[in-house]
Amino acid sequence: MGLPPLRTEVPTGYEVVEGKWGRLVRLESEKAFLSAGGFGADGGECLEASTLGGRAPLKLLSGTNGTFLVKALEHGGLLRGLTGARFSDPERPIRELVLSAELRSAGIQTPEVIAARVRPAPVAGYLLDLVVRRVPASVDGRGVFHRLRARQLDAAARRALLTAVGDLVGRCHAAGLMHADLHPGNLLMEEEGLAQGKPSPWIIDLDRASKAEMTARQRTTQLARLERWIQKDARSSGACLGGMDRARFLRAYHRALDLARDERRSEARAITAALSRGRAAHTLGGWVESAYGE
Repeated sequence: MGLPPLRTEVPTGYEVVEGKWGRLVRLESEKAFLSAGGFGADGGECLEASTLGGRAPLKLLSGTNGTFLVKALEHGGLLRGLTGARFSDPERPIRELVLSAELRSAGIQTPEVIAARVRPAPVAGYLLDLVVRRVPASVDGRGVFHRLRARQLDAAARRALLTAVGDLVGRCHAAGLMHADLHPGNLLMEEEGLAQGKPSPWIIDLDRASKAEMTARQRTTQLARLERWIQKDARSSGACLGGMDRARFLRAYHRALDLARDERRSEARAITAALSRGRAAHTLGGWVESAYGE
C-alpha cells in the first residue's frame, strides 16, 4: 500500500523526504545527523535500547548533536491488542511535529520534534515514528510526587514547583493547547532546576492533542481530569498535595490566563462541580477559599 499525498503543511525549517515506501518529515538542520544514524524514510536504522517509555520502550539515537528519543506510536487499551502499532491515519505524527513547533514558537517548553515518519504496515495501515530531542536530566511528575511524599523538597522548592507547573498549564491553555492526556506523567522537570528551587517544567506527549481557542468549559474539563489523576494516585500511594498546594497552582494558572477575579472564582467552583459530578473521592472547595479568600 502506498502513501496518500501529504495534506499537512510542515513548518519552516523542515523538509519532506519521500522514500521508496515511506515518508520522512525532518528538521533540515539535523538531516546530516539523521542520515549518519541511518534514520531515513524507509527505516532500517540501528537504534539503542533505553529504559524510558510508556506503552513501549523508547529507543535512542545518539550522536555529536546529543541524544534523541525515537518513539514508535502504539495504540493503548483494547486497540493495542487488535491493531498494535498499525494506524489508519498516516499524518498523525506529522501533526504532532507541527504542534510542537507552534508551542515552542509561543515560548512553551516541549521537546523539539526533529523528525516524523510514516511507512506502510504489512497487510494494512501505517507504522508511525517520532524522533524528539531528549530533555536532559529530568524527572516526570510522578517521580516528583514520590519526592514530595519522601519530603525531599523543602517548603520553598515546593512552592516554586506548584507555581511553575500552574504557570505552564495556564500558558498552554492560553495558547489553545487541548492536551489529550493531561496528567503528571506528561510533565517533566529538569533535575537541576528542581534541586535549586527554580523548576523548569516541560509538557510532553502531544499525540492527539489539538490547538484552538479553548472555552472555560474545556479548561475545566482538563483541570478536573488532572485532579482526578492526582486523587487516584493519592488513594494508591498516599497524598502529597494539600489545599494550599492546589491553591498555589490555581493562582499561577489563572495569572497565566490573565482572568478577572470573578472569572477565577467561577472556574474554581466549576472544577469542584465537575469533580463532584464525576464522583471523585474529594472535592476542591478549598481551592476557592485558599486561593481567593472566600
